[in-house]
Amino acid sequence: MKKYTLIFFAFAFIFGLFVFNINSTGAQNFIPSCSSVSGYSLIKGQSCTVLVNTNTVFSFKARDPKNGNLSWSINWGDNQGLSKTCPSSFPNTTFNVGHTWTTAGTYNVKLGVSNCKEDGDAAASFNVVVRSLSNTIITPPVTPIPVSPPAPTTPSTYNFDMTVEKVGTWPTTTIQGKSVSLNAKLRNLGTQEDPKFSWLYSGYNKDPKKPGHGPICLYRTDSTGTSERQCPAGSYIFPLEDQPICGANHYVLKVDAFNDVLETNENNNEVVGDVFVDCSKKPDFVIEKVGTWPTTVKSGTKPLLYFVEKNIGQVAAGRAGTVRMMVDNDYRGGMWSLQSMSPGSSTSSMLFGYWYSGQITENTYWIPNCQSGEKLTLKVCADNACGWGASEINESNESNNVLTHEVTCRE
Repeated sequence: MKKYTLIFFAFAFIFGLFVFNINSTGAQNFIPSCSSVSGYSLIKGQSCTVLVNTNTVFSFKARDPKNGNLSWSINWGDNQGLSKTCPSSFPNTTFNVGHTWTTAGTYNVKLGVSNCKEDGDAAASFNVVVRSLSNTIITPPVTPIPVSPPAPTTPSTYNFDMTVEKVGTWPTTTIQGKSVSLNAKLRNLGTQEDPKFSWLYSGYNKDPKKPGHGPICLYRTDSTGTSERQCPAGSYIFPLEDQPICGANHYVLKVDAFNDVLETNENNNEVVGDVFVDCSKKPDFVIEKVGTWPTTVKSGTKPLLYFVEKNIGQVAAGRAGTVRMMVDNDYRGGMWSLQSMSPGSSTSSMLFGYWYSGQITENTYWIPNCQSGEKLTLKVCADNACGWGASEINESNESNNVLTHEVTCRE
């Protein structure tokens, strides 16, 4: 722990503290304003002052000696704070965090950083004196010294403006069952940065009724209404994917969707696009046997019964949909396919009763356990049929999705 702590303090020289929306003149009373104290001074024990009910944003930096990812924590001294999360998924060499104290007083702020490994923690603390306007008094010096008034300065103007822009050409049409890709990028058109905005990407939200909602949201309006397709969505996951339904689909991609960030222009936070899915002609999925299926099965063995899913409709579908298998109405396996299905095409052969789960075990196969003479009804269902939810693909014929086969058990 000592080794990592020393490195933490060595990098304290590059720690920076930036405070926004603070009346530094009214906040100072012997103790300097937080806006004028370096991060190095703070972690060495220097106190600073802010006004009550004023949002204060701090920006810290640190580096792991082995360039590992970092996880941060902070305790504001008022029973509020953020805990470290391990393992950390990002380098996180910069920690931007804001807080508002609602009661005047002196608060001991504790800052922590960790590489989530043994002997990989460091900590620092500093005091923040929170003053109310009523007790903020500037005490004149005992012996006034005449000084020339400072030259007038132009106050800095807040200039932060986040916008979202399309990348490439968004699709306007697609076939049923196929996802569309909507690519975009974020830009700050202003001249300043708002550290709070980076926190929104990682799940911060000032409204506790929307926990975990970030600022980037994708909405879709179709024949069923308006729904959130991805909300929150992070800037690191562009392009966004969605599967539109039959008819008109209107997409809205918004940044700062809940107006968590003050911007100079709040009217350029979204882009829109329309995708039409023509379902006047439809696919039609059926299940077909491969070879001749036996009429008897032996208890305790693995019957080899193969089948395919085929599109006998007029048009292609973006995916084959879900195939389910049943034995006497008990679920015995399934397959979820994203394979595109053109008219007349089929999937590769599938084995009845096989659990297409990615890992083959003895329980992966269907092994009948039955008495001699007992009859079993086998079903293979296309398009999520067999009573397992709604149809996934709008077909020209929804009544031909099930293949039924009866076998008799023998010893």
